[in-house]
Amino acid sequence: MTLAPATTAAPTHAPPSWLLKLTLLLTACLTIMAGATISPSLPGITAAYAGTAHIELLSRLVLTLPALFVVIASPIIGRVADRVGRTSLLIGTIVLYALAGSSGLWLDSFYGLLAGRALLGVAVAGIMTLGMALAGDYFNGAERDRYMGLQQAFTGFGGLVFLTAGGFLADINWRYPFVIYAFALPLAFLAWRVLTEPMPDRPKGNDPAGVTFANPAGILALCVVALFVSGAFYIIPSQLPYRLKELGFMSPSLAGLSMGLMTFVSAMASLTFGTLRSRMGAKVIFLVGLTAMALGITVTGASTTILTVMCGTGLTGLGMGISIPNIFSSAMALASPQTRGRTAGVITASLFLGQFVSPLLSQPIIASFHYPAAFYAAAVLTIAALLPALRSCLRCAPAVMTKFISLCIYWKSQRDFAGLLWRAMTNS
Repeated sequence: MTLAPATTAAPTHAPPSWLLKLTLLLTACLTIMAGATISPSLPGITAAYAGTAHIELLSRLVLTLPALFVVIASPIIGRVADRVGRTSLLIGTIVLYALAGSSGLWLDSFYGLLAGRALLGVAVAGIMTLGMALAGDYFNGAERDRYMGLQQAFTGFGGLVFLTAGGFLADINWRYPFVIYAFALPLAFLAWRVLTEPMPDRPKGNDPAGVTFANPAGILALCVVALFVSGAFYIIPSQLPYRLKELGFMSPSLAGLSMGLMTFVSAMASLTFGTLRSRMGAKVIFLVGLTAMALGITVTGASTTILTVMCGTGLTGLGMGISIPNIFSSAMALASPQTRGRTAGVITASLFLGQFVSPLLSQPIIASFHYPAAFYAAAVLTIAALLPALRSCLRCAPAVMTKFISLCIYWKSQRDFAGLLWRAMTNS
């Protein structure tokens, strides 16, 4: 996998302000809310619509159906963004997100609920694609690496809040977690006031349709990694609540807490990504991160106590925390300014395609071999995601071990968490 950056001119716009960074970071939090927030509600949805045919499978689609529409809409939105700009599209999709996401509060029909989730997927496609493209426009080089790590951290901390809140709200009523999506409405206003088009002098009618990807092989490799990683990871939010019930842990809040821990650990790891990327390089980060993720999924599937389940989800979060920003940063490094929207679109589509197919593939495995086998299969898929980078990493195994030890020492040295977060936000 070749990760050499495309040759691009330095950005000509003014350095992004801290408020602009904060707005983009809060927008990124919406993506994890899209599905995982209502994950603790899945057993309640299944019970509420028990008379619906095939509800055991269809209830999982409430969580993953948005992913299908993200897959469909992301490349289209990315192409449009390269042609007409980013910010107006982003604001519109945030508003759609709030309306479609909260529709579960008042829609009584199960299929109406699925329709609202489909529209939510279109909104998420815009938010994630345009947010990634804007990050590529606003930031460059090491600054972009720092931002991508901070973005994943914000997503993780948002997950901690929203997943845990979703679990406790689901304890009261399965519909209540849908109210969390209304958080997007004030954010749409903030985006309207703060965000500016990073390429305002783009010639009118300039159609980038004939512009090709700077490194199509590298982009394709990243799409494969994103697909496998997402498909493996999503077995946790889609199947863990049911696995816990099988083990006798009936409270939905325990599923929320387990996944909240995963996203918290992911956020802590992501805060170090900018430094790790400069010290270790993209391929070594993939090797370390995806190995940790595979081990975490294995432990989660093999666990029979809530403590070991949390150990597994925490280890999974550690791997995800450095792997996901590595995918994003590598993709934006490969993209030219004229193709950032489409590059972000295909990466986003790959991530969410993995989310969509995850329950469709894991459910037959669970029916035939029970829950642990599905988690083990997901761990194998995570290892398979290493293949694009594994060959070159094996040639430098001593260097990999040295850098891994350096990684552990660096993580241990991070004592001042608040200072690290502030420096990451303000360092330009």
